[in-house]
Amino acid sequence: MKKNKTYKRALLMAACSLLTFCAVGCGTKKEKINPVDFIKAEYDGFNGHTNITLSIDKEKIGDKCKEVRDEKSLLDSVFLQELLSSMEIEYEDDSTEHKNGDKISVKFQWEEDLEEDCPYKIASDEEDFEISGLEEAEEIDPFEGIEVTFSGVAPKGEASINTDGCNSYAKDNGYYSVKEGNNYSLSNGDKIVIVYEYYEGTFISDKKIVTEDTKEYTVEGLSEYVTTAGAADFTEFNPLILQEVNQDLKEWDVYKYSDVKLIENTWPEYTFTAVPEFYRGYYAYNTQDTSTNGYIAVYKVNATATVTDTRNEKKIKKGQKFTKTFYYAVKTDKVTKDAAGKITIQQYEDWWTGTTKYGMDTLVILEESKILSDLQSDLGYSYDSITQLQ
Repeated sequence: MKKNKTYKRALLMAACSLLTFCAVGCGTKKEKINPVDFIKAEYDGFNGHTNITLSIDKEKIGDKCKEVRDEKSLLDSVFLQELLSSMEIEYEDDSTEHKNGDKISVKFQWEEDLEEDCPYKIASDEEDFEISGLEEAEEIDPFEGIEVTFSGVAPKGEASINTDGCNSYAKDNGYYSVKEGNNYSLSNGDKIVIVYEYYEGTFISDKKIVTEDTKEYTVEGLSEYVTTAGAADFTEFNPLILQEVNQDLKEWDVYKYSDVKLIENTWPEYTFTAVPEFYRGYYAYNTQDTSTNGYIAVYKVNATATVTDTRNEKKIKKGQKFTKTFYYAVKTDKVTKDAAGKITIQQYEDWWTGTTKYGMDTLVILEESKILSDLQSDLGYSYDSITQLQ
């Protein structure tokens, strides 16, 4: 769409009437000017994310007119200056995601009567302006250098995030978390999603973009509760548990030895010796809850009581010995196997002695034939399977 406006240029026309007649009055074809060449674009962002403001570029007009003056004439330059300076533009744009190569339709308006004397004419009243020159933003991968580790025992494993090695800008301007409902109940092979949360405006103002804000990881390396085991799996623990058994028997008093029927009369004074040796192992677990499991080590104990003072007991002589064989069972708890196949038994702190021990419960069994039945009745209340290990 064009608009008309009359300019008074009497003085200029009077001074240059002869030149005008010669230059344009003799039917010389007018040279077309592309109006889009005189648009100035201002951006406030970067390639792929920016607002844009278009306007007439007076500097480009000045450069073109200088070129015409030098190559053609001052008069042509003056005419062109007036014509181009009368241009106005109109466009519609509300996008903030412009990128190089995008085009915006621009409508042009100018003073039509200024083309009459000018050796140039504006080629079109609507053209596409192609966006160019946008800077590329710095890409930030917030997950580069991040370390996600898994700990605990399946199916109650959990994920931890270490950001020491990640991009410092990402670390300073955002934070990481495990997607809600996706942690603290993990098993090997599960998938978790780490989320990077940040304020996009800060990144945009610094001309940076995030390449991805979520990333999936596969859970691995968690220990697992053992549901099947062999005797060889616990070989290394038997001597350690034996040390605990020795300590337990050493701390027994006369009444405990009386309970195992080593002695019948507690009145005399005795010295006691008890020599335990590994007898047999059992593996116990709950098929409905694999975390409820345990290794039960049974030791055969040969005990001797020697009378040191009869204390006037007529039926007993000083130096007399009493012997008894019984069985001492130690139940451990929460047997796990790590990714390398190593078996671990949970230890606990004995508040009474201040020592670390394996045994959670102990049981005295008087007869070999009753070992399994006694284990099931006294130590097997939380298990539905107790299997002898060969």
